[in-house]
Amino acid sequence: MRPLDDSDLRKRMNEFRDRRARGEKLTDLMPETFAAVREACRRAIGIRQYDVQVAGASGLARNSVIEMRTGEGKTFVAPMAACLFALDGQGVHVLTANDYLAGRDHDILKPVYEMLGFRTASVLSDTDVKKREKAYRADITYTTVQQLGFDYLRQCFWEAPDTLRKRDMWRYLRSDIDGSTPETRALRGRQYAILDEIDSILIDYARTPLSMSVEAETQRPEEVYTRIRDFVTMEMENPHDYTVDRARREVELTDSGEEKLERMKERYGYLNLMESEWESRLKEAIRAEHLYHKGDHYVVKDSQAVLIDQTSGRLMLGQRLGGELHQALEAKENLPIQPRRTVSKRPVGSVIRRRPPGRNTRANSRYTAGCAVRGT
Repeated sequence: MRPLDDSDLRKRMNEFRDRRARGEKLTDLMPETFAAVREACRRAIGIRQYDVQVAGASGLARNSVIEMRTGEGKTFVAPMAACLFALDGQGVHVLTANDYLAGRDHDILKPVYEMLGFRTASVLSDTDVKKREKAYRADITYTTVQQLGFDYLRQCFWEAPDTLRKRDMWRYLRSDIDGSTPETRALRGRQYAILDEIDSILIDYARTPLSMSVEAETQRPEEVYTRIRDFVTMEMENPHDYTVDRARREVELTDSGEEKLERMKERYGYLNLMESEWESRLKEAIRAEHLYHKGDHYVVKDSQAVLIDQTSGRLMLGQRLGGELHQALEAKENLPIQPRRTVSKRPVGSVIRRRPPGRNTRANSRYTAGCAVRGT
């Protein structure tokens, strides 16, 4: 590949596309494609992949999980496999755990992809809707598992509820995988994915489902949260009235605490909470007080309590704690109380999962690099 000029290098990649369209196997095209990508990387960004990186990319191309140690350069492994999969012209998603990695890797490698004639894009938390649709139609799209997951759920919810109820859901999901109606799907089907930090994505992130929420039809007065928070801080004592299990992140009331709960109900009965809600709101206020610490679990930004990802340390803009715990956190910080939300009741459930707070897989010195998955 080295004697070819830039235009001839792109022509060679077009030849690979034509050979693939005629039915040639990707594994047969792999050596030449990898050589072209390696040469493009050398010209465009001054990086020529080492043999260990080529070996890693060949593992991805065979739909395997590969593991690479710190410093072996996973960033430059992905483009070889991504370009190989992109020969099908059906779109490749390179998924990682956070916005920083997705944006950084895309920006570094964009000149390589452009030299070879591939359209690339990235989808990050601040990417607007119109740009997302265009980005998912690129040959290679860099994004996070959260963004892809939520975009998939939003796409499902754009359908009318009555239409979804009548439709065979398996057939609907299958058609999305096959990309049979690409003009109506922002994601253009799901053909190939390369997962960076696969242990984080498929293990840690898989413990808590993504869920779409909508603003609840009824809202509580802000006084509900502020009064209960004041009651917790001024009249309840730990461990006399309650115990906090920090490992399980749970709160239990003692007999004394139960008595004070009844006293709180009498005092604030005009707030009209249902019987079962009093204890829930009280425990949420205690959890906000003892289990969520400013600077460690959240920051105050633009008059909002913004969560911190416990693994990456990055802000989780737009994400909120479940139940009414986030309102309790806002009451703790004397912030405006945002409307409470409820999980959408539309008939499409959670399909992609995300990491819960507090789990850190980087304790192990070896990192799992990724996996190429087709039809999933």
